[in-house]
Amino acid sequence: MGWTYQHEIAPIDRRKICRREINTDKYEVVKDAMVGSTWYAAIRNKETGEIHANIVLTKIDRGDYCNFGMKWMDENCGPFHYGCPGGILDSLSPTDNEYAQEWRENCRREAKKKIDWRKIPVGAKLRVTLIGGEERTVIKMSPAYQFKTWWLLVDGSNSYIPKSRVKYAEVI
Repeated sequence: MGWTYQHEIAPIDRRKICRREINTDKYEVVKDAMVGSTWYAAIRNKETGEIHANIVLTKIDRGDYCNFGMKWMDENCGPFHYGCPGGILDSLSPTDNEYAQEWRENCRREAKKKIDWRKIPVGAKLRVTLIGGEERTVIKMSPAYQFKTWWLLVDGSNSYIPKSRVKYAEVI
């Protein structure tokens, strides 16, 4: 389960490349989505009609001739990437594989934890957990200074936290 690298002509469309790699005489993409640099897809086996999930980690390296990398995984190996959208999970065939069942449950659990920032008003005080596990208290601020959209001010300081570093948040 290593990485495969190949040369792609710019501009590189990760989703299009992954679709091209899977759409064959034997398989077809039913539903797919890019979540960050990870491609999640519901794949139909044309012979059996079963639909299972594929997860592809992608990487672009513009400094190398082989500039596009992919790491293919199947839900049956229990990958530790739980960002699969619910619509894709809903389109999968039932499975007896314990790893696949656990992966699907973890994806649904993570989806429930996603933050809907639109519902949090400007000025709200939040307790956030960052990707590394560190907890902070922040305030959601309105656009100002170099920020074109709302931003997170660390309570009691002059620093801010990028939205991309926040894993969980709760209003306090």
